[in-house]
Amino acid sequence: MKERFEVTQTIQYENSFGPVGPEHKDVKFNVIVSVSDEKNRGWWEIDGNGGEHYASGVLLFDGNRKLTDYDGIFCLPEYIADKLEEHGYDVSYLQ
Repeated sequence: MKERFEVTQTIQYENSFGPVGPEHKDVKFNVIVSVSDEKNRGWWEIDGNGGEHYASGVLLFDGNRKLTDYDGIFCLPEYIADKLEEHGYDVSYLQ
């Protein structure tokens, strides 16, 4: 499975101490979510404003299409979880 789509979000960067810097309104993100069922792993990438707001990471699954871990960002964006669910993946790990 590999899907590209766009989302528009207002974002603010945070660290363990709280918000860092200003809020960025209406950022258009190009998103890619890709999963190989044969390898039980996938990846994701989000790119907003031509690289100004960028993140990517790994998705790990068990043999039953259930997400067991992810990497690259503190909290996996809901729109990525929603896209995985649309394709039949179990993302209950995120709850």
